[in-house]
Amino acid sequence: MTHPALVRTLKEPHWWTRTNFEEKKIETYVRRYNNLSKEMTSKHQKDLITCDASALTFQDNKAVIARMPPNLREEIKYVTADFIRAALPDLKIVGIIRDPTSRLYSAYLYFAEHKKSPTSPEDFHVKVVKAMEDFYNCTDNHDLRFCAYHDVVPHINIGCYSFYIREYLARFPRNQLYFLRTEDWSKDPAHYMKEIFSFVDIGK
Repeated sequence: MTHPALVRTLKEPHWWTRTNFEEKKIETYVRRYNNLSKEMTSKHQKDLITCDASALTFQDNKAVIARMPPNLREEIKYVTADFIRAALPDLKIVGIIRDPTSRLYSAYLYFAEHKKSPTSPEDFHVKVVKAMEDFYNCTDNHDLRFCAYHDVVPHINIGCYSFYIREYLARFPRNQLYFLRTEDWSKDPAHYMKEIFSFVDIGK
């Protein structure tokens, strides 16, 4: 069940962070939204919306860095948010922020299952302690921006929510950004759904 103004599409194309750098042109990305143009034409409506829903877009900058000359990788000049802002200046962004500890443990279980590795709370604890030590070692020698974007310690850096939010606030007007926590959403989804509908200008 969806809102009549919302057009479904395949989620998580990861075009801005991954596919874009596999020499696939923006036309490849735009074609994913053919349903939107078809719906607009058939319904004679211009106010329909759709979404991307790529979670990596929030923090992933590895592909950008990998294509920079080695001598320029220390100081990151452009990030994914810059490219999105240049291409879609009027875009509205909804970010749902999960508790970082819960998200990290979920990622631990997911990738362990993928690798068919054994799991336990004790193993998770040991790995997190080591990862945090590595991350703090990074911030002792570099600024947070370097450590967050260079993915020095995979999965730990993703929890730097306030840093990534500030990065988007530096590039988009505040009224184009909406963030909420999963724990708030779970308490009153109807309330936040109304807020999101209002934010993206549907349901009025």
